[in-house]
Amino acid sequence: MSKKGELEINEMFITLLLLIGIMTAVWVAGGSVFSEQTQVQVTDKSVGGLIDENLALVSEDFYTNNPQGDYRIDVQEWSLGPMGQPPDYVPNSENMSIPGYPVLFGDRYLYEIRGFGAKVYERTDQEQPIDIECFAVFLGKSDTLDGYYANQGTFEIKFYTHYTERKLLESCQVYAYKDAVTKGGNLIRTYYMHCNVIWGGYF
Repeated sequence: MSKKGELEINEMFITLLLLIGIMTAVWVAGGSVFSEQTQVQVTDKSVGGLIDENLALVSEDFYTNNPQGDYRIDVQEWSLGPMGQPPDYVPNSENMSIPGYPVLFGDRYLYEIRGFGAKVYERTDQEQPIDIECFAVFLGKSDTLDGYYANQGTFEIKFYTHYTERKLLESCQVYAYKDAVTKGGNLIRTYYMHCNVIWGGYF
């Protein structure tokens, strides 16, 4: 084979490798709206502002990873303190009492939780399992949810709303988390979870 022929083959091989690399990069980057943080952001958002922000984020992630279609969407929101106050408005305390309508993770109330939100997507134009995307905002962090994230274990969430409606989310899994810092210098960790089954009623 001539040197010219070898050069043409080498150029084609290099071009092919570059194309494969670009396709792989696009696939990895496009797989989720969640990515590793390079810097922890300072936020002055209230609990309600963080819930709104994260409801939009999980919605973007859902439509990134699922086909377009007609969905019936149910939104749930919960906060420990006033929605208009920052997450560190209610400080962590060992003497904190359990609220009347808590969010329970595996039948446990986690005292650091400050906000919770969930979106339930039910396909109406064709048969498809219900999809539940939810998140929990913590003042500091949760060893329990960090453990679920590390071992990819599944758990249940019992969700008691301020309207006394009770829901049970099953087969939940933590798939990402994000850190931020309040203006007061306190860590906020938001955990993102996916669940497969939702039940309503008394538990």
